Amino acid sequence: MSAMYGNPNAMYKLGDMYYHGYFVDKDIEASFYWYSFAKEQESELDIEADEDYEGFLSASIAMRMGRAYLFCEGTEIDLIGALLELRKAEELYYRQVLLYDDFSIDQLPKVQELIKKALDELNMLIM
Repeated sequence: MSAMYGNPNAMYKLGDMYYHGYFVDKDIEASFYWYSFAKEQESELDIEADEDYEGFLSASIAMRMGRAYLFCEGTEIDLIGALLELRKAEELYYRQVLLYDDFSIDQLPKVQELIKKALDELNMLIM
């Protein structure tokens, strides 16, 4: 119900449910709809969530939108849109990881490797 009332966190999680087919029939178009709707509601995050949580949520939404644009999941392929969303996710993840209170600098290489893999896949598809 929270997704219906404009909660971006609930919207992107509902998108994940449709994407993976958890508790609903798998529907890639519906997942993209909910990811897009969550992205439109991101301005509400400033009001509803603290800054740390907002950054991770925005990064998660951007990562899903980038994947959808890149792999034509529920939308037409949009390489520029994919690149912009994935770069936004990368920036937000780095910022949040570095600001996180319990963060250990030893964890940074793992985060960098995950983001590098996503960007490498994008570069391979573009070339």
